[in-house]
Amino acid sequence: MGIVSRIRSFFGRTEEPKQSSRTVGLLARFDAASDSPEMRRHWQNADGLSANASLLPHIQRLLRNRARYECANSPYLKGIVDTVSKDVVGTGPRLQVRTGNETIDNQLENLFHTWADEIRLADKLRIARKAKAESGEIFLVLVFNGRLNHPVKLDIQLLESDQCGDPIGVGLDPARVDGIDYDEFGNPAKYWFFRRHPGEGSAESMLSYSIDAKYVLHYFTADRPGQGRGIPDVAPSLNLCAVLRRFTLATLLSAETAANISLAIQSDAPPEGADEVDPNTEIPFERGMAMTLPAGWKAEQIESKHPNTTFVEFVRTVAREIGRPLSSPPNITLCDSAGLNYSSGRLDHQTYGRAIAWDQYDIGVRILGPIFRAFMEWAVLVEGEGGKSLLPQELRMVGAIPAPTWMWRGREHVDPEKEAKAQDIRLKNGMTNKRDECAKEGRDWAENDRQRKVEKDQEKDLGLTPELPAGQSSGAAATTAKDDDEEDDSGD
Repeated sequence: MGIVSRIRSFFGRTEEPKQSSRTVGLLARFDAASDSPEMRRHWQNADGLSANASLLPHIQRLLRNRARYECANSPYLKGIVDTVSKDVVGTGPRLQVRTGNETIDNQLENLFHTWADEIRLADKLRIARKAKAESGEIFLVLVFNGRLNHPVKLDIQLLESDQCGDPIGVGLDPARVDGIDYDEFGNPAKYWFFRRHPGEGSAESMLSYSIDAKYVLHYFTADRPGQGRGIPDVAPSLNLCAVLRRFTLATLLSAETAANISLAIQSDAPPEGADEVDPNTEIPFERGMAMTLPAGWKAEQIESKHPNTTFVEFVRTVAREIGRPLSSPPNITLCDSAGLNYSSGRLDHQTYGRAIAWDQYDIGVRILGPIFRAFMEWAVLVEGEGGKSLLPQELRMVGAIPAPTWMWRGREHVDPEKEAKAQDIRLKNGMTNKRDECAKEGRDWAENDRQRKVEKDQEKDLGLTPELPAGQSSGAAATTAKDDDEEDDSGD
């Protein structure tokens, strides 16, 4: 007996621990947890990297470049991104404040709107939303612009994702993640930018400068906790765009090949029963001509197999999948509502509408809120004409900046008549109010009521409002007139 055997016999025989039947059952319940060769090949690119480790600068750059390329060459992807950015921003948000003083509210709102038009705020927001879809992120920097034709010289400079980077090298500073310095609480403290876009290849593109985080608005969507940089919204659609383009080109090539070779000459006769013909012989012919073939040979016209009956359905299916990351419904993705009825179109647009509402909320919190605060801080220090302050004294005190509300332009309803009836029912049963209904259309309910009063007073002054009998309302008069018309029709 060897030494190992003696030791085993001395301490007693031990058996290998058996795997719990409960554990085996749990593992067997998940097909994705199986370790078959097929599953290993399918999930070979799955990793356990952190959010920032999986988004190294060269990975971001690769995704950005490919996303921009597809957005520039894929009609479907470009159309989707353009439509979404325009639907989100529209003609731009309208500021609404409620300080309790209507005069001050109107003064502040008008001041902000004239400044927003001067710096083309709506256009910059549209570019920002488009950049987030194509590049994953964009940086809006608050800067001074002395050439603005407005008392407030605050402006917004847009910087592409490529211009934000680490000047000393990735990973050399543990507190810096790809051009962003963080404080001890995990908040961005400083951003590093290259003086020129790296794509220009100039000497200045290698020089960098830092900006305090309070002047930088970083617009992106974080999909994981701790994620510091963004990836294109359309990243999942990039492979599909390439597939769709290859399939379309293959279909076109097949049709062109069939069209170029009009006839194929072949023979079923034995070798000694047909005239000898050189292989690949070409016989040119013109329209309407008669042709004599060698003995034993016959000509057959080549039929194009493309586009086949599944071509249109394949294109529509892939295009719908391309638009899914942006919640784009089929009739927006394809710019075609053929085959859709009213109910299905309306149902698809509900998901799209919620996505648009979320984007508008996100822009309001991450971009418009900080911009409004910076605008107010600047406007407080500006003197207007005649040495007067640009803002009233009520808004110049500490903590007097009012909370902003952003009104976005409403989207037209597919069936305005049905929507008007539904709106009337909601108002009558108390499930909504004028403020919320006007807000859906991007209008101020108080301003709407004031305008209605102005119009009614003007109609009365001009004698356009018919005089009604005492005790009769306009609704009763309309009902009476309608009944009279019906009686006249029946009498005819």
